[in-house]
Parts: sequence; structure tokens; C-alpha cells
Amino acid sequence: MSQASFVDDALRTTAAQLFGGGDRLVPLAVLVDLGWSELAAEDLPTAVSVLAEEQGRRLGLSRLAELAMCAAAPSLLDPADSALVFAVQPRLGVTFLHGSSVDGIVLADGRGAPTFVVPVSTEGRVTLRRLPAGEVDIAPVTGIDPDARVTRVRCNAEGGVPVEPGAWEAAVAAGSLAVAHELVGVAEAMLDLAVTHVSERRQFGVPIGSFQAVQHRLADVLVDVSAGRAVCRTAWIDRDRFACAAARSAAGRAFETAMRHCQQVLGAMGSTWEHPLHRYQRRGLLLERLLDPAPTLREALSTVVVDQRRAEVLEG
Repeated sequence: MSQASFVDDALRTTAAQLFGGGDRLVPLAVLVDLGWSELAAEDLPTAVSVLAEEQGRRLGLSRLAELAMCAAAPSLLDPADSALVFAVQPRLGVTFLHGSSVDGIVLADGRGAPTFVVPVSTEGRVTLRRLPAGEVDIAPVTGIDPDARVTRVRCNAEGGVPVEPGAWEAAVAAGSLAVAHELVGVAEAMLDLAVTHVSERRQFGVPIGSFQAVQHRLADVLVDVSAGRAVCRTAWIDRDRFACAAARSAAGRAFETAMRHCQQVLGAMGSTWEHPLHRYQRRGLLLERLLDPAPTLREALSTVVVDQRRAEVLEG
């Protein structure tokens, strides 16, 4: 076994124990005590990919996406005394808000931070506006996934410190990959639930997993999960923002395929409150709202079209 494989396996085992506990919430202090800073500095792709996938697979909670952004751009904020505010309305941009009206969320364990940092789009640049906790209105989010324990932040913010474009792009790229890996973990967990069900459920005297239609559906899920993970790993090579947005999109596709096909093969069982499938569906739907890749992918498409300068040839 190579050293890289040993580190990967050891970290995955530790992560499974962390996120598989009764509470599932891993506070920032616990990650720091376990050596997050050292591991991120030495091998950020392994640290993020393994922890995020296990977090998704176990429905764990942490500020991992935020930590990945801070590791890629240390000047962004100090997560020990500040929490990053994520935009909740995709139309407002990738992760930042327009104007002075703040309406966003902080991840689990971030609610108690003494300071909130709001990335704001100002004349094409990103500025960070730091707000003391006493100046913002906070409330728990009880929407599609109340178990995620995200907190809504509302206030008005003025001023701010400009962020270097390169630093912000690096942060968004790393955060996007963290969310992407978590979506892959969620999709893989749903696939495991479906495979277990079709192996045990019998119809006409045989497991329903022996039926070709069921096999094809779950094979589609496996292909998309494998593709999503592969695109994520490729994007870590140079962390190009377009590649990272594509990885985030591929992971979203894996989740959507798993949500559709796993629900289908589980049938009525998967629709019950007692079965855990709906918990993964809820978590994935929430994650899809974080670091929406659509604006970046539209920019990439526009760039390709303009650079190629191709014209349609019409025949009279």
C-alpha cells in the first residue's frame, strides 16, 4: 500500500467515526485538534475530498466547505473567530450578495461566531464586510433540511475590504470542490441504500435486483457517481475555476440521478418517513444551493463562443 493510500484510508476511517456519531456535528475545534490545519497545508485535495465525501455519506455537519475556502485563500477570514455568510438566492451570484442588504446563511457550528464575514459584489470586485454578531438578525432555517442546522443571517452592511480577484477565485474553486465531494458522498449513500433494498426485496421468488430494468437504473447511478468523483479529482490538479464549476455540476448530476433512480427502485418504501432515503434527498437539495456553478459555466460557454469566432453558414 502506498503512503497516499494509507493516509486516505486512515483519514476515511477517522472521518467515518467523526460524522457517524450520534450528533453528527463535528465542531471546528474538533477538526483543528485532529490536525486539520497541518493536513490542509500538506495535502488539501485529500483532506477535503475524503472528509467531504464521508460527511455526505454519513449526513455529517461541519464548516468544511468554508474551511476549504480559507485554506485556499488564508486572507479571506480566520474561521476561529469569524463565519462566512453564503448567499441563498442563486440569482444574486455565485457566493456573494449585491448591494447593502444581506440575506444569507452560515453553516452548522457557525452561528456562535463573534463576527460574520459577508462577501459582496461591488463594481465587479468582491469586498468582505465584517459584522459583529450583535448587528445582525439570525434565525435557524427550518426549510427542506432542518437537520442541517444552517442559520439565516439578515442585516445591512456598508463598507468592506477588497479581496484580490485571484484569492477569491481560489477560495470559490476549493469551496465548490468541497460541496461537490459532499454531493458525491450523498449520492453514493443513496446508491448503497438502493442496492441493499433490491438485494433483499423479493418478487416472483427472486431478488428484484436480478431484474434488468432495476440493474440498468442503478448502473446509471454508479456511472454518474464515478464520473462525478473523477471530474472532482481532475479539477484538483490545477483548480481552474471553470474546471471546478464543471466538477460541481457533475456532482450535482450524480445526486440528481441517484435521487431519481434510487427512489424508483425503492418504491413506496423509499417514500416512508422511517426510511432514511428522504434525509439524503433533503441534504442534497440544500447542498445544490451552495456555490451554484451556473454563472461560472455560462461565462465559460460565452468565452468559448467568442474566442472561436465561428459563424453559422446559411444556405439560400
